[in-house]
Amino acid sequence: MKITNIKEITDFNGNMAIECLIKNAEIKWAFLAEPSDMSGKYEVTIELDNEVEAEYISLCNKVWNTYKTAKKLKTKPQAVGFGEVKDEDGNETGIKKLVAKAIHTSRKGKVLPPPLVIDTSKQKIDLKEYPTIGNGTVANVKVAIQAYEFNKQHGVSVKLLALQIVKLVEYSGSSVNTDDFDEIEDDEEF
Repeated sequence: MKITNIKEITDFNGNMAIECLIKNAEIKWAFLAEPSDMSGKYEVTIELDNEVEAEYISLCNKVWNTYKTAKKLKTKPQAVGFGEVKDEDGNETGIKKLVAKAIHTSRKGKVLPPPLVIDTSKQKIDLKEYPTIGNGTVANVKVAIQAYEFNKQHGVSVKLLALQIVKLVEYSGSSVNTDDFDEIEDDEEF
């Protein structure tokens, strides 16, 4: 995994943001055809390896410091564009993750198209026809790291722009073993 194609851009609010490509990222919890029920947004989670973590955090800090200076803020960011991966017991593992999101519905109620998803030949993938993208899929993920203000809170978020599937791991649903169950005849009592 590595970060490439780093460039400063101006976001829709006139603030400096950073656009980059996270190459060969192992993705989890991909909601690309339909939005996540929890966030209401298209999203994908990326766990950062040690090599990429420091560079990614540096990019987030650059965006925040530029925004903080321009807005003359003295506060810390509400969110910083990444978080900790936790184990089954809720303990931090020391691994950082980012959740890149794209808006599904505009403030005016208009449903927006999902982020662009392409294959290794750079051909657009129709997500309605494509297998469900499972955890462990390897992808190149184009994101924009940008500062935000919402309800007088400030922070850094990661906008999902596009995704290229490099190696698909198809989601296959639950793998529950059914050997413990018996077949039940229609006339059997419960």
